Amino acid sequence: MTTQSQSPFDTIRTMSADILLHSTDLLSIDPSVVSGALQQRLEAFRTARSEDLHSYSALTPQDELGLNLFFNTVNFCFKDPTSGNEYHYTTRDGRQLKRTTAFITALAESGLAWNDLHQISALTIEEWTAMIQLGEQNPLYLGIERNERITGFARYLLDRGHATALGFIQANDFDCLKLLQVFIDCGYFKDDFLKRAQVALKMIDTLTLRRLDRGLNGMQTLTCMADYRLPQVFYNLGAVVLSPVLKERLIRQQPLISESREELALRASVIVIAEQLAHLMRISEAEVDTLLWETSQHMARAGEMTIPHMLVATDKY
Repeated sequence: MTTQSQSPFDTIRTMSADILLHSTDLLSIDPSVVSGALQQRLEAFRTARSEDLHSYSALTPQDELGLNLFFNTVNFCFKDPTSGNEYHYTTRDGRQLKRTTAFITALAESGLAWNDLHQISALTIEEWTAMIQLGEQNPLYLGIERNERITGFARYLLDRGHATALGFIQANDFDCLKLLQVFIDCGYFKDDFLKRAQVALKMIDTLTLRRLDRGLNGMQTLTCMADYRLPQVFYNLGAVVLSPVLKERLIRQQPLISESREELALRASVIVIAEQLAHLMRISEAEVDTLLWETSQHMARAGEMTIPHMLVATDKY
């Protein structure tokens, strides 16, 4: 099969295998740990699934669908690389939230009709700054640009005849590959690993199953979602063996350069290992992604992440 005939997902798998083939000086995969300790961890979470922490039943199904869609145009890097500040948000009931949970809650509590593309496209900088509580004491990496991406994507969909987020999904037949092609063409999900685009598909699938009684077609074709946290699971459990130099950089929390060999190798390990786990466990790679993420959160809370996750100033994940 040539690269030209591959789906975007298969292209990611081929690319990742090639990256690791040329990254043996940086890291290696221990197959015995993948099929042993790592698989056992995931099997444990498979029988004790966590609830969806990002579900907002106070919104209509259509608005929650739009929220999931637009959130993923800007779902990246919630720790400001200049100040080290972790983005935070004070909820309507006074809770103090940080990072991803803070941001998506701010969007959910904004009062915007996230299904209405005309309303989203008209979101001003002033409205955006107020609704996410952006300010001198609360900086956010690419904070203003996130507004521009959300409104730009809304205009992109409007220009193609879609007035609502649900209408956009329906017009593409609830089909993963059709939706992904729009994400690629619009330019707001740019990433060789298509992490945010695939997270958007997974969140939309979860939402439509839960609230509209149907999921997306083709979810079994997705890869795992290559981010900063999943490689941390691998090297803390020994499934990925780091070179002494890379391990020291991570321990010292020295930021990796975006698109560097180190970053690409760590992200590629997610794709390759998750594909192996999917075969071993006879589930989809998207399901492996969910289990790996839940495992990462449990390990972090339990103090098992002795080697920190990588730091990269990026808008890709």
